[in-house]
Amino acid sequence: MINYQQYNSRSYYNGGYRYFFNGQEADNEVLGEGALHAFEYRMHDTRLGRFWSVDPLAGKFPWNSVYAFAENRVVDGRELEGLEYISVNDAGIDPDKYRNEDGSYSFALDDYGFPYVSMVSWEGNDYFKIDKHMYYNGNGWSTTGTPDQKMTQWVYTDIQNFQSKSMHVFTWGDEKLTGLDHNGKPKNQNCAYLAAAQAKTMRSFLVNGVVSERGALNYNGSNLEKLNCDDAVDYINRQLESGKAVVVGVTYTEVNSDKIVTDHYVVISGRTTCNGQGTFTFLENAVLSPSDASNFRINILQPKDDGIYGNTTWKNKEYRVTRVQTNKR
Repeated sequence: MINYQQYNSRSYYNGGYRYFFNGQEADNEVLGEGALHAFEYRMHDTRLGRFWSVDPLAGKFPWNSVYAFAENRVVDGRELEGLEYISVNDAGIDPDKYRNEDGSYSFALDDYGFPYVSMVSWEGNDYFKIDKHMYYNGNGWSTTGTPDQKMTQWVYTDIQNFQSKSMHVFTWGDEKLTGLDHNGKPKNQNCAYLAAAQAKTMRSFLVNGVVSERGALNYNGSNLEKLNCDDAVDYINRQLESGKAVVVGVTYTEVNSDKIVTDHYVVISGRTTCNGQGTFTFLENAVLSPSDASNFRINILQPKDDGIYGNTTWKNKEYRVTRVQTNKR
C-alpha cells in the first residue's frame, strides 16, 4: 500500500493504491474495482482495452483508430498527455520521503498521483519524469492553465540515436540509395527520399512510407496548417526518448514569415544542451561529406517560443522547421 501526502498540507490521501495502467487513477464507482481508468481527456475501459470516446487529437493522427490506446502499443506505449518533467523544487516534494525500494518515487500533487516515476538531473537541477502537463495557480495543481502557470518542461539530457560506427550516413548523390523519385529523377538527389532512408537506418519508418502531407504532424485532415511549436517539441522528444529519429521539413527562404514553405528535409537524430539551451541535433543530406552531414556541433535546431530554428553545415543556411513527419508505431 502506498500513501500519498501533498506538501504544505494541501491534501492528504490515506487509502489503498489507486493508480494503475499508465499511472492513471481507477474510477471504481461506475463499473466496479479496476474496470475504468480516468485518463486526462477520456476514460479507458480495461475490459475492452479501449477508450469510450474519440481521441481529441484524432485529426492529427488520421492513420490511427480514434479509439486506440498509444497506437495499440499496450505493453510499452503511453497515452500522449503532455510535457514530461517537473523540477523537484517546483513540485515541492522531498525525494527522500517518497523514494521507493526500487529507486523510483511515488507522490501526489493535490489529486494527481505519480507512482513509480524516475528522476533525472539536468543543468544542475533534479527533475521528476511525470508524463503530464501540470500547472499551478491559486487553486492548486491542475492539468490546464495559462503559459505563466506551467510547471512542466522538457529536459534536454543527451540523446544521440545515430551511431556513426554502425549506421550509414546519407549524403547528396549517395550510392546506397538507388532508383527514381516520382518525378523520374534520382532518389539520391531528392532530400525527401534521402531523409526517409536516413531515418530508416534508425528503425524509424514514416507513415505512408515516404514524406507526405498526410503523414505530417501539422496535417489537419485536408491541408497543412502552421506548425504548433509545443506539439512539435512534444512529438520530437517522445520519439527521441523511444530511440527513434524524426524527419522534419524546414524552410530557409521564409525563415521570418508565417508562411508554410518547406524547402528541404533533414533528420533529427538526437538532443543535447548548448550554452544552457535545449537543442535538437540533425543529419544534413544536402552535403557531400559524411563528416559535414553528421556535424552535430553545427547541425542543430533550437526550440523557441515562436518556432524551431537552427543552423546547418550546408552553405551556412538558417532553418526554421515547418513540418514534422510522423513515424509508424
